[in-house]
This record gives sequence, C-alpha cells and structure tokens, in this order.
Amino acid sequence: MIRFMRAVRQKQWLQGKTLSYILYAIGEIFLIVVGILIAVSIGNWNSNRIEENLRTEYLERLTENIEADSKAYEASKAHAEMRIGFLSLLIEIAKNPQQALVKPVEFMVAVRQSGYFVHPTVSKDTFEELKSTGHLRLVDNDLKELIFGYYTSSDRLGQKKDVSKAVATSFFDAASGVLSYDQDAWAHKAAGRVKPANLTVTNPSTSAVTDLELLSHPFDAKDLLSAAERLSENDRLLSYLSNVRHEQQEILRANDVLQSYSSRILKLISEVKKRPRL
Repeated sequence: MIRFMRAVRQKQWLQGKTLSYILYAIGEIFLIVVGILIAVSIGNWNSNRIEENLRTEYLERLTENIEADSKAYEASKAHAEMRIGFLSLLIEIAKNPQQALVKPVEFMVAVRQSGYFVHPTVSKDTFEELKSTGHLRLVDNDLKELIFGYYTSSDRLGQKKDVSKAVATSFFDAASGVLSYDQDAWAHKAAGRVKPANLTVTNPSTSAVTDLELLSHPFDAKDLLSAAERLSENDRLLSYLSNVRHEQQEILRANDVLQSYSSRILKLISEVKKRPRL
C-alpha cells in the first residue's frame, strides 16, 4: 500500500499537481502512523496477556504455599496444646505426688516429652521469587501488604527456634533422673505413639494413641510415687516448668496470628482473582 501511494505521489509531483501530491503524502504518513499504533497495541496486548498469566500463576502458587502452611500451623498448635497439658500435669504432681497414680502414663510421657517444641515450616519460595524477580508489582497493593505482614510474622516465629532449643536443653538436663532407667526407656517408646487428640493421623497404620492411659505399663505404685517425689524435690526442674509452658504458649499464640493472616490472604486472593484488570 505504501509503495503504491508513493508511486502515485511521485506521478502527481511530476505532473505538477502539488495539492494532490501533498494529500497523498499526508495519507502515506497517516498509514504509517496507524500501522505503528496497531503494532504497539498488539505488543501491549500480548505483554499484558503474558503478565496476567504470570500473575494468575503466582496467585495459584501463593495459595498452595499458604494452604500447606495452614496444615503446619494446625500441627504445631496441636503439639503445643498437648505439651501445655503435660506441663500443667507436672506442676500439679509436683505439688501433690499422689496425682501421678491417677495418670501414670501421662506423667512419665510428660517428663519425656514436655520440653520438645514443634515449630511450623513456612513455604516462602513463591514470595522470595516474587521479590527477587520484581514481579511483586503484579500483586494488588492490599494483598501485597497482607503478604508482607504474614511473612514478617513467620520470620519472627522462626527466630524463636534458638530460644526454644535453649529452653528445651535446660529442661531435659534438669529432668534427667526424675524417671528411673526403666521408666525412662518405657516412656521413650510410649512417647513415639503419642499424638495430639485434635491432630489427624497421617499414617493410619501407626499405632498412635490420644488417650495415654489406654497404654499399659509395668510399674507399681511405689515406683511411680518415687518418681513423682523426685520431681517435687527437683527445684531446678520446677523452676523450668513454667518457663517451658510459657514458651509453648508463645508458639501457640504465634500460630494463631499466622493462621489469621493465612485465612485473610486466601480470602483476598479469591477476591483479587475476580477483580477486573485495567
């Protein structure tokens, strides 16, 4: 088309038809501009389509990450709640050793298990990729704000791992000697079957139990009372019980905060997917 109009324009010029020449020149320029605009529009449309597909992919990946995180929070909370119960029992038995005869299995397992902490594992791969690639610009501002708050809170909980480890080390060091050798060995095996009552068993083939008192034990009342009395006389361990329970409660609260964030993020992602794009 451009070549044809150029040929006509040259013919008009040679024939001295200046006005016609100018009109054809303007028409040629117009066609060039329109062509450029169409090319730019197609390029922008294609770029927007690629970015929209990328945005959708990131939202799907964030959803998968946070849904997996939510399961980790449930597990962490369940273990914290179980151990808070263990610690409360130990505090009660320390005040009244006879209580060890009421819940003997839980007592022995509590001495063996109370100091363990279960921190959730948070999936950050999608978030880190969004930051490193500059693709955070594809995320709506309100969602971006929630995501930053979420991962900041998860980092804060992650920083408590060293504190938890130090508390656990002190607890188990002080608890050494409360149970006899045989009681400790038995409780170690029994503890492997313990699961929180509100946590789904992921492997049904395992003989997991939630009611510890359903487990039978070979120890008589005298053996159990001796262990309970060693607990009540262990001032060092008693000083740690409240600290360990407090640390478990902190983990419980942190998980609640992260669960609240995750619920709000998942809800907002669902809303964002329905928003019209400019």
